[in-house]
Amino acid sequence: MVDFKLLNRWMNASRTFIVFCVFFVFSVSISQADTLVGGRISSDTIWDLAGSPYIVTSTLQVYGEDYSSATLTIEAGVEVRFDPTVSIEIGSRLDADIQEGVGALIVIGTSGSPVLFTNNSNASIWGQMIFHDSTDDRTTRLEYASIDCSSGLYFYAASPSLKNCIIENVRNISAAFWLMSSNAIFEEVEITTYSKYGIMLPGSSPTITGGSLTNQHPEGEGIFGGVAPKITDFTISLASS
Repeated sequence: MVDFKLLNRWMNASRTFIVFCVFFVFSVSISQADTLVGGRISSDTIWDLAGSPYIVTSTLQVYGEDYSSATLTIEAGVEVRFDPTVSIEIGSRLDADIQEGVGALIVIGTSGSPVLFTNNSNASIWGQMIFHDSTDDRTTRLEYASIDCSSGLYFYAASPSLKNCIIENVRNISAAFWLMSSNAIFEEVEITTYSKYGIMLPGSSPTITGGSLTNQHPEGEGIFGGVAPKITDFTISLASS
């Protein structure tokens, strides 16, 4: 004989379990959803771990309106993935026809939770990380950042600081780093590239302390140019030597 009370309790428990599973799967899918970004950031913005990964689908430009400032802050553990050839640009160009505002980038990773900048496809190289001359040098800094598979970093009369960063798998025919009229500060920055030059320093006097440069190009060179760079305890390894 069927115990209908027992059967009813079992069916209620089964329905509750199914509802819980659906809610759990939905919650996980929401928490792991990509955040699509691109275009202009003209006001202070924070990218936190809850929104990670951030997929950059078009070139990202960070600078304020009408000479005001805009800061993009990226918190520890965040992943930023770029579609092929897509770049990130901080500040606007002073030689532009219409001058806009100031831009800043603050990357605050930790040794255990670095911020990762990488490609959105294993077979692709993304664009450049560019700091224009209206970059706010006082606040722009990258700490414990890993920058992978980019086409290089460019500083145009901008002097941000990089500390405890890893820049690897750079693919650029000319140079991994271009510093033009820059007094940037590098501290314990590890660079691995496949370029003609590792670091180009036209008109620049950066301070480079610790870290290393490994250039895997068969004819690659290390550091070229510079006005009065201050380089201490920086190791250079060349495939050509």
